[in-house]
Amino acid sequence: MTITIRRRALAALAAAGLSLAGAAGAQASAEFPALAVQPNGTSHFAWVNQDNRIGERAWPAAQSNPLAATVISTGTASEVDVASNAAGDTAFVWLRQSPSAFAAHVEARRRNADGTLGPVLNLTPGYAGDAPRVAISSNGSAFAVWQRDSYVLGRRISADGVLGKQKIFSAAGYASSSPDVAMDGTGAAIVIWKRRDQKANTEVVQAIRVAGNDTVGVVKTLGPSSTAMQDPRVGIDQDGDAVLGWLEWDGQRYVPSLRVRRSVGTFSDIDRLFSGGPSAAHLQLAVNAAGDATAVWERGNATIRTIELRRRAADGTLGLLRTMSSEGTDTYPESPQVAMDADGGAYVVWLQHPGANANANRVVHGRGRTPAGTLTAIQQLSQSGEYAHQPRVGVADSGNATIAWGVITGGQPSAYRVDARRRIANGGGLTAIKTIAG
Repeated sequence: MTITIRRRALAALAAAGLSLAGAAGAQASAEFPALAVQPNGTSHFAWVNQDNRIGERAWPAAQSNPLAATVISTGTASEVDVASNAAGDTAFVWLRQSPSAFAAHVEARRRNADGTLGPVLNLTPGYAGDAPRVAISSNGSAFAVWQRDSYVLGRRISADGVLGKQKIFSAAGYASSSPDVAMDGTGAAIVIWKRRDQKANTEVVQAIRVAGNDTVGVVKTLGPSSTAMQDPRVGIDQDGDAVLGWLEWDGQRYVPSLRVRRSVGTFSDIDRLFSGGPSAAHLQLAVNAAGDATAVWERGNATIRTIELRRRAADGTLGLLRTMSSEGTDTYPESPQVAMDADGGAYVVWLQHPGANANANRVVHGRGRTPAGTLTAIQQLSQSGEYAHQPRVGVADSGNATIAWGVITGGQPSAYRVDARRRIANGGGLTAIKTIAG
């Protein structure tokens, strides 16, 4: 989730003696990127500017350089997310600080495939929101979700920019949070979240389907109600089959778990992706149009960690458990992200820094898993000697990947920017690093 990554990044920066863009004296201009990649490889970036407004920029697949940047918000904004479809329609959501209260509204804006921007829409008039996420369908409609106090809510944005009615998905009497959302080609949305029962001291992950006509289905608890579950994730294929992911406590460790909600409303059995060993953390999930899914996570202890991956084919077959990062006492990978191509290949990125020094400079590493299951060589994607954070990745149907990340350079005051580059699937070649903002 954007909000989770942001809060983890803030803690890491404070430990390293660095600060956010927008702090007094900063030379900065951009932080905390979000990224969406169309099937043809065109990439859409969003970020938070130094003046706390949201910027956005596109990088067409056939061009060597990104287009000009545009500011799309007003006021004090943060927590941006972005989604795009095959036609090039793009939806953005963010938090905007209320000028009259210590609270933030959820706002949204569309950029149509022809490049025109719609108006800024306030999705939460009269109350605050948090943790916004957005998905967009091939029919052009978008669906945004967020949390408010102990509830998870959502709202449709039609292809012509009309807001649907607000929906409350989670039940009263529980603490619900961490929403995620995905959409199929009919405009139906699958919403997933975590629900905490404070009296029973349990956490479960729940999901619900919202049809294209905004009819809301029945809430489904995805695992045992007596356990602890976290990191809810969802992706969906072109037929409306959704892959739902979470981390589940088995009594000794958190285990990555997957379950499919079929378009007809039935659910598969739960696939638990490993047994034994240390806990997993920070699950991420990608699903392609064919229904193949790839999950990645961190795993290890305080000094040695690895990034692991496992693929679930559309027919339910599980691939081998693979270690994506290098192994050893001098490495400490974290914050994995994953995206998939049309044939089932995946590209994974993460932050890498010396395990013995959590405040050292960090770089972005990446590695691919081919459709046949072969792992490519690990590549360093960001520049050495800089403090990278919040890596993001998207993959075109062809397998070409776009990677974006935030950068903080040393010195006082620190400087801030957002960088990106592309990785070509055939041969693994890397383009030059592009400065997206800053």
